Amino acid sequence: APPPPPRAGVKGLMGRLPATAGRWSEQRVKFAMEVCVAALMPTNGACGMVLSRQEVRDVAKQRIGDTGLLDYVLKASSNQVMGKYLVHRTHDPLTKVLQYRLEELQPHDPRLEDAILTTNEMEIPALTKPGGL
Repeated sequence: APPPPPRAGVKGLMGRLPATAGRWSEQRVKFAMEVCVAALMPTNGACGMVLSRQEVRDVAKQRIGDTGLLDYVLKASSNQVMGKYLVHRTHDPLTKVLQYRLEELQPHDPRLEDAILTTNEMEIPALTKPGGL
């Protein structure tokens, strides 16, 4: 999916997101995005691990208590570039569960130009992942 169109007169991250982001401050949305990327990052550093929406939420809730914000961020970041990662969202046809995974993009990948958050804007926090996630 193409990135959302910029909102007229709104700069920064909030200008790159759908209008419903106005419910939260830019700082909270940015931090929630960073936490969701951290939740999707495997402990061994290799991308490609698939997590269900609920698993991402459970890990992210360590740092973000607002599940509405987490749901918004997961939806807004679907198939979008954040930092050097493309966040893939798929729907498992058998279980009907939403699944997420990261793809690390190469430095000269043209998709980096459409990033919601650039690598320079991101600070990925450390999270504890239960059960070997």
